[in-house]
Amino acid sequence: MPAKLFGTVDKYMDFLASGFDKYFTMGDPGENTYVNRFSLSPSEVFQTTAVLNNEVRKVDAYVGSYAGFANESLLPVKRYMHRTDGNYLSVLSADRQPMSVAIGNADQIIRAIDNYGNDVPVEADGSVYKKDTLFIVSSEPLEIEGVDSDGTPATIRNGGFEQLSGDPMGGPAAVTADNWHMVAGVYGTNAYVNKIAPFAGANTMVFDSSGVPSGRVFMNQSFAVAEPGTYVLSAQIRKTAGGADVQPELNVWDGTNDHQLAPVELTGQYAYYANPFVVDEPMSLTVNIGILSGSGAVSFDNVAFARVPDDVEIAMDNSDSSGGSVHEQRARQRVG
Repeated sequence: MPAKLFGTVDKYMDFLASGFDKYFTMGDPGENTYVNRFSLSPSEVFQTTAVLNNEVRKVDAYVGSYAGFANESLLPVKRYMHRTDGNYLSVLSADRQPMSVAIGNADQIIRAIDNYGNDVPVEADGSVYKKDTLFIVSSEPLEIEGVDSDGTPATIRNGGFEQLSGDPMGGPAAVTADNWHMVAGVYGTNAYVNKIAPFAGANTMVFDSSGVPSGRVFMNQSFAVAEPGTYVLSAQIRKTAGGADVQPELNVWDGTNDHQLAPVELTGQYAYYANPFVVDEPMSLTVNIGILSGSGAVSFDNVAFARVPDDVEIAMDNSDSSGGSVHEQRARQRVG
């Protein structure tokens, strides 16, 4: 649900920032987006939409997005608009990441509410606590000095592909996995959710590069990492069709360079594959999953990006029968 609450705000703000005058959404009855079909009760997404609409209806001009403050990548939605009464509306939102927002001119805040319409207090030090989404009305644009997450930073979301949107009656292309975005290939043909033989849970994501000239099909998602350290991008992967040339894409893009998993030998059984990545400072990352090369089909499940504790060492097991490819990467406890 937090992903859908964030998505409700993010999509509307994105259309507004792109110059559209209006944005309409019909909801998604198959996922009980607005009303629970069993209890007929309005959902949290309905409440968020109502509060968003009530605030935006008083806006006469979109101004821009806040930037230049500490850890700004942790706050993907940071838009502000001019209101008809001369004041400003700021919309601050992040997916599954409670945080404290430090505001230098907090004395200019007229009111602050959350996505349920509840008042949010402004602390004596000028900070405002954000759980899901903040709507702040102020007499001038906010001077955001920084954000500080008090919880585990959001990394991979929906790595098990259990959160879905769409109507199964519409075929594979009609059911999408929340938080993941198709980049190369056609969704529904080259990638789709499958309930057959997942590693865990109910779903797995299947990539099929058949007929794709380059052999590369993949989807991605982006997130912010606040804490420096060694991380591991991992997934359970198996090959269901194709030859030895089929290579999975398990890649971290840091904005400048790709950090791709070394070549592996996939089999018809799920195996754990991991790609270590060092974060030296807070940054935004994009993770790609799919097929890097070759013609075939590959299933992904349990995709994760997690920090390795300081007392754990990353080691490679390169002892498969071919002697040349990385079969598996493991984290092992340092001894002594």
